[in-house]
Amino acid sequence: MSARISLVFLLAASSLLGCEEEVVECRKGFIPTYLDADGDGFGDGDTLDDTCGVPEGRSTNNGDCDDSLAESNVEAEEICDGFDNNCNGIVDDGLEGLVWYEDSDGDGYGNPEMISDTCIMPDGYVENGDDCWDEDAAINPGAEEVCDGIDNDCNELADGRDGDLDCGEWIEDFELGILDAYWSVAQWRVNPVNFYEGGFGATSSNIGDGQSTALEVALEFTADGELSFWFQGDSESNFDFLRFKIDGVEMASWSGSYPWTQHVLQVPSGPHILRWEYTKDGSVSTGADAYNIDLIESTNTAL
Repeated sequence: MSARISLVFLLAASSLLGCEEEVVECRKGFIPTYLDADGDGFGDGDTLDDTCGVPEGRSTNNGDCDDSLAESNVEAEEICDGFDNNCNGIVDDGLEGLVWYEDSDGDGYGNPEMISDTCIMPDGYVENGDDCWDEDAAINPGAEEVCDGIDNDCNELADGRDGDLDCGEWIEDFELGILDAYWSVAQWRVNPVNFYEGGFGATSSNIGDGQSTALEVALEFTADGELSFWFQGDSESNFDFLRFKIDGVEMASWSGSYPWTQHVLQVPSGPHILRWEYTKDGSVSTGADAYNIDLIESTNTAL
């Protein structure tokens, strides 16, 4: 036998012996294992293979339902994260979700009345419910207050009532507890008991049959503006009246029983006298026999 033939024979024999050694190593039995990509000790049941021993990255346990997430397997604790952590087929089961608020206008502030109770924030929702008007991105607690008749920064104060903003607005809420010197008064007083907001309003004083009271103020409207006020009262219906006049012309009147109600009207530019009167006829008194006013607001005005 030539040397060359002998060498070929020896190599072949060596290869056969090596294969035999590998077979001998696993004669105790190949075992089923599963790919454990996330290293949590639990394998993916769809990756079954018989391996000689348990190679690195595989597991004999097929209890993983998401092999890309180490926090997800049959022995994991369910947490509020939008995943099925314990592999029971139910996401976030038995857990109380977080509160999210719909942000329709996309300004980062949510509608306190539109709530989602889920573990993961839905699209179009935010963590806070601080918006007071979720249909306008320019209105939210982070907005700047401007002179537009709207509470832009959601602090329940609009225009000139909000800090030092000068909007040419006049406001009388009687909160000083007195009637200022610019008022012309006949039988009206500040009332600390009956008011629309704050702690004071103005009320017509007690008068007899056939008498009247008057509360009057002179305002300069630098441009066409809006005037509003709140009133409330109780009188003999159709006989005793609260009358509102501008420059001596009656603009509106009320008689009988009224809850707090707002009256709004437009006023042309120029100087005007605003006057509230409570008038009684010649007989009979009913109920409180008085009317109250509060929170007078006007735009484009100056005293």
